[in-house]
Amino acid sequence: MYEAFRTFVEAEGLIADGDRILIALSGGPDSMALCDLLCRLRQDRPITLMAVHLNHQLRPGAGAEALAVTAYCRQKQVPLVYGTCQVRRLAAKEKIGEEAAGRQARRQLFQQVMARWGLSKVALGHHADDRAETILFNMMRGAGVRGMAAMPPQRGPIIRPLLFARKDALVAYCQARGLAFALDETNTDTGYTRNRIRQDLVPLMEGINPAAVRHMNQMARHLQELTDLVEDQMLVPLMDQASPVIAGEIAFPRPLLQDQPPYVQKAILTRLRQVLTAGEGTFNAYQLNTVIDVLNSLQNDKTIDGGCIKVYIEKTHIVLSDATQQEKGLLADLWQPQLGEPLRLPTWPGYFLVSRTAPAAPSLWDFFLPDDRPLWVRTRQAGDVIRRPGLGHQALKKVFQAQHISHRLRARWPMICDQAGQVMWIPGLAKSDEALFNERNHAKTGIYIRAEFNDVTNH
Repeated sequence: MYEAFRTFVEAEGLIADGDRILIALSGGPDSMALCDLLCRLRQDRPITLMAVHLNHQLRPGAGAEALAVTAYCRQKQVPLVYGTCQVRRLAAKEKIGEEAAGRQARRQLFQQVMARWGLSKVALGHHADDRAETILFNMMRGAGVRGMAAMPPQRGPIIRPLLFARKDALVAYCQARGLAFALDETNTDTGYTRNRIRQDLVPLMEGINPAAVRHMNQMARHLQELTDLVEDQMLVPLMDQASPVIAGEIAFPRPLLQDQPPYVQKAILTRLRQVLTAGEGTFNAYQLNTVIDVLNSLQNDKTIDGGCIKVYIEKTHIVLSDATQQEKGLLADLWQPQLGEPLRLPTWPGYFLVSRTAPAAPSLWDFFLPDDRPLWVRTRQAGDVIRRPGLGHQALKKVFQAQHISHRLRARWPMICDQAGQVMWIPGLAKSDEALFNERNHAKTGIYIRAEFNDVTNH
């Protein structure tokens, strides 16, 4: 087993000298075999190992399993991080299944541990049977090429060094090495779809073709070669056109995306989400198809709910926004500008700079604030108006419409108000008559505030 493990790891380029690897250690035979094999590899190559165990608090025996894992790691001199999560409660809160909630909790814990300890990779105990079951599960959900190329040996920091092995071979390895392991009794519960696939569908397929699992893994490898080709030849150059992530958003030129075939469109959307969320979560087929339909239509300024990701389809760009980072609005806050200290707002792709020097040419992006005048910054509120020369009180909605500001940005656009709450300045869009008067009154002293705006979709 060890020689086959080492051959697979080297052939796939999964581990390099100096790697700092986090082992996802559940205590089952798969992860115990993985940890033991990596400990043996550590004797031959300069790598650093750390393990992480998450108690999902779903089974009575989970506490005993955690103790067994702790004892094993102590014996093997592998540092262990132990975490707990009430997965059932998380599932109810997020309105997802317990399996999905468990994956979410594990993923978050892995990210935290890797960041805290400077680890470069996380090793998972998925094997050939897991990959075949996932292929069947994805197929029944109407997955595309990426879904059918499930569980690649490596994707980002995730490595799967056991994909060469079958489940029964890993159990036999643990027994031969004297490794204690736990068996999850929920794996026999056919209330879970994956368990029904494992217990009913896979044996049926192997009854027709004993090599069914091996052939499904071969198919996944062939499809992975295809996705790698598309990645290298098309996605990498196209992703150079994506904006950087600013204020929890990433944008891509809509006309360029419209010019791509549907498969590439979906792949770009998937990649944009991965960049935005550091690889966490995916769009389901319905969400992707909905986005593609609107993208290729004549509709503008449309919002599509992708769960924790909002997709805004605008005239020139498609924008993915991390809803977990966005706020509904910025409450009025007294700002005391300081020279040389920019003010950055969490949900607006820009910032304010403060200076004593007047701009060479006044513009709507600059604002003069007389000395000893309080200044409040907030986002728009119901009924907001701005008093403008020759126009009287103008509703902010009309200001935004005249400047073609998308609905996505309107609720987040900052404005400067006086102590009474009257809007004095909407950066880049409008100034009140009082603000313009102060700007022309050279007898007054004060500071100059300049707004910098970095959103590519409104340039």
